[in-house]
Order: sequence, then structure tokens, then C-alpha cells
Amino acid sequence: LLAKLKEMSAEEVLGLSARGFRNQWEAGWQVLHPEKTLVGRAVTLQMMPARPDVQGVDQADRRAKNQIVLNHQTVIDMLQKGDVFVVDAGGVQFGGIIGDNLAYYIMKKTGTGFVIDGAIRDIRGIAPLDMVGYYRAAVPPAIHDLMVTGINVPVRIGSATVMPGDVVFGDPEGVYFIPPSQVQSLVDEA
Repeated sequence: LLAKLKEMSAEEVLGLSARGFRNQWEAGWQVLHPEKTLVGRAVTLQMMPARPDVQGVDQADRRAKNQIVLNHQTVIDMLQKGDVFVVDAGGVQFGGIIGDNLAYYIMKKTGTGFVIDGAIRDIRGIAPLDMVGYYRAAVPPAIHDLMVTGINVPVRIGSATVMPGDVVFGDPEGVYFIPPSQVQSLVDEA
């Protein structure tokens, strides 16, 4: 189904709206390799502006339990073939969520790409990579002042609600987040 979906256009996925899924599309992206289509399963990361009374307590608790302290790389390490890294980063003012090294790692692990509702960095190093990426801006500084508030939880990407496991469909016009229950009928209809 995912291979068939990759051959479709955004207009063919538009049928989601007629089925009541009107908040599954987001536009206004900068796109890495717009000539390619992005298709895969969403692995979500929710980040929020850091608060020491939340982040510090969480980190201390995790250290006391001999657990790793969560950060954006924790989720990148979880990615598998066919996954798409989907990040609600709260805007571009918090630096680049990924740079060329992490982008290369995502490409090698997933074979797909990323959707970051925030910034990336090292664009000259990322641009030659053979992967699709959607992002709001490219900025010089690395990620800062963000804390992980959810891994594989529902996230908001612009005006779209994204659930873990949604099928991500991106083309030059924007990105759809398709509920798995709708994929077969969209492919059949197309």
C-alpha cells in the first residue's frame, strides 16, 4: 500500500477531507528534494520550551532510576526502516532540531525522511542527502531551550493532528498525515 501511495499526488489524497478528516494536511514548508514523494509511518516527538521546574525534575528522576535522559536523539535512535521522524518543535526560535550528522543518520535508518515543524541546521550538508525533508527554516544555531514532553504521542503540526503510526504523505504541495484506516480506500479510489 505504501508503494502505491508513493505514486499518488496530493490531489488524490484530498479524498480524506470528504471523509471528515479535514485537519490532516499542512502547507507552507521549505522542502528538501521537492521532486520526491515522502511516504512512511509517523514516529512523533513533542517538544516544548524548556522549564527548569519540569525538565530538571524529569532528568533527576530518570538519573535516579538509571534511565537515559530524554532528548531528540532518543527518538532518532528508535527509528526503523520506513519511519518518518515527525517533530512538533514549537517554531524556529529554538535552533536546528537536526543538522547534517543527524539527518544522515535518519536517512540511513529510515530510508524516508523527516517533517520538522521547526528549524534545521547545516543545510549545505543536508541538501546533498538522498532523502525528503519538510521544515520551516534553516538556521545556524543548534537546538536549545527545548525539552521532550512526549514520544509517540499525538502532536500538532501546524493545523494538522498527527497520531503515531499515521502514514505521512508529502509532495511539493505539502504534507498529509493519513490515518492508517484510510490508506487502503484512498489507494483504491485513486
